[in-house]
Amino acid sequence: MHILLLASRIASSALQMPLVQGLATGLLLVVVVDGFRLLSKREAKNNAPVESDDPFADVPKCTLSKTSDCPLKDMTMVTLVYPDNDNFVCWNGDPWAFLVHPGKDNNNLLMYYSGGGAIFEDPNPEDPDAPEQSGGGLESLLEGLLACGLTSGMMNYSDPSNAVKDYSYIGSPSCTGGAHIANTTWQGSTGLHHQLDYSMNEVMRKWALHNFPDLNSLVISGSSAGSLGVAAWSDYLLKTFKYQKASVMLDSYMGVFPKDTAGQLMQIFKMCSLPPIASNDFLKKNCDAGTLEVWQMVDNAIASHPDVAFSVLNSKSDAVQLIFFGLIGDAFESPDSTILPSAYYKYVNKHLEWYNQYPNFVCYLVDGLDHVFLPRPEFYTTNPAGSGAWAPAFSTPLNKWIGQFVNHEEGMWSQCHGPRLNNGGSILTNYCSNKVFPKQLDLSGR
Repeated sequence: MHILLLASRIASSALQMPLVQGLATGLLLVVVVDGFRLLSKREAKNNAPVESDDPFADVPKCTLSKTSDCPLKDMTMVTLVYPDNDNFVCWNGDPWAFLVHPGKDNNNLLMYYSGGGAIFEDPNPEDPDAPEQSGGGLESLLEGLLACGLTSGMMNYSDPSNAVKDYSYIGSPSCTGGAHIANTTWQGSTGLHHQLDYSMNEVMRKWALHNFPDLNSLVISGSSAGSLGVAAWSDYLLKTFKYQKASVMLDSYMGVFPKDTAGQLMQIFKMCSLPPIASNDFLKKNCDAGTLEVWQMVDNAIASHPDVAFSVLNSKSDAVQLIFFGLIGDAFESPDSTILPSAYYKYVNKHLEWYNQYPNFVCYLVDGLDHVFLPRPEFYTTNPAGSGAWAPAFSTPLNKWIGQFVNHEEGMWSQCHGPRLNNGGSILTNYCSNKVFPKQLDLSGR
């Protein structure tokens, strides 16, 4: 059934949208299907054979209301928490909920924003040949929950090598196409589309603040579209939570867009007036002007919190990011709608070089086309040469590196495989920018 879901989504996307859009959605679902299989197998092993295709069917559910605040202290297992708002829905109309896993230690919290693609109202509505909507992504709550990766990768709480296995976990499923920060409603031929990601995630933030008032360790992370969400939310979250130490991880979305398209997309998502953006004069001004870039949001967060560790995890030739570059370029009719892996990697290095000026920043680059590392089983087999590849000398496996990162260990370094060259010094991606590497995490100035 899961393979049929994947195949039908790719086919329908390819028929209704550009082929590249169908491929992007299909690749996202590959990650979802992998997580689904792992969760189903584990439940079948630990309990009875799984009869339902929904591994969350029997998960306890709680609805926030005037008579219930769904307190963490009452949760003994994974729980779905639903806001009391009929407009908080996924693309297909499913009521949206966030996922809570009470940890062994409620003084430590992992917040995770899942991947899920991006769907947006077409920016050229006057063109009669333009599609009603552009992009592609996960559309149901189940798909979004599976993308949260619970029981897999960094969210595998049974693996003794997992540095956050005892953390409490809050997962925000992406199922609206709004990249965790859109706050818009628009009329389509199939009905009214609600992309109220900001408002939904704000409910989650307030719930987390109430239930985790004083943390030892706060880890904010996101993959793919969730990485874009972290770029927008991290500064705001860090300013509102109380913690002894904090770490931010952006997994597999660098924000490399065709020229002059990122800012327009943010305006379509109605981001500019939202507190995570509007509370900063520089970000608000650029967002209003349609010139705000993702890297500027990340840069602002890193610079504003020198006591917080920031990291980027990314493959050098991320296939999904390459596909979405073309998808965005096509939607905005950009002449800059095709990008080769070598050119993409050059942009990645430019962003990393900028972040690298801050002592509290490190990165982990992986050879190959992989997209998303944190929620996948390959989290435990990845090194800078790739997933399951022979580990280069003196390199650190990804899961061990993440442990060093969240624990703010002294002596941890950015990771990359290849000779150190000037950025663009090779027509391939088999090198490491000498302006990014070597780099050691330094939080001594906090």
